[in-house]
Amino acid sequence: MRRKTNAQKVTEGNPGRRPITADPDSIKGMPAQPPILRGEALAEWRRMISLLDKAGILTTIDGAALTMYCLSWARYVQAEQKLHEQGPVFEANGFLRLSPWAKISDEAAKQCRALLIEFGFTPASRHRVDIQTTITPEADEFSQFVASRNVG
Repeated sequence: MRRKTNAQKVTEGNPGRRPITADPDSIKGMPAQPPILRGEALAEWRRMISLLDKAGILTTIDGAALTMYCLSWARYVQAEQKLHEQGPVFEANGFLRLSPWAKISDEAAKQCRALLIEFGFTPASRHRVDIQTTITPEADEFSQFVASRNVG
């Protein structure tokens, strides 16, 4: 089981009463665009930077993971284009073989999915990410009652 994010602790309650730490302001911001990105990878970098920034979860230390995602995405797109052009199988020595582009596509898709989960960009992982715009919990009646009983 994965650790709960700070946002989850705030919205679901913090039964362990451990302090909830926030990300230091020194790491918030845009990571530097790496020079290795070109073409499709660069376009995906720009798209993801915009989405992550709007969600309020972008930090300067996300650059490496985001770069890996963008490179995997570009590899996936390239492999899918080749599969569309050449087909998923080819003939060699009288036998039908699976195209190497199919394997490349599958591996790149797995890498993309794993990194998308880390950023909370899949439906199942979205609740695990500390998206800043949703951290406004309101105390329920029970919490208000407990707080009023503990005063004095």
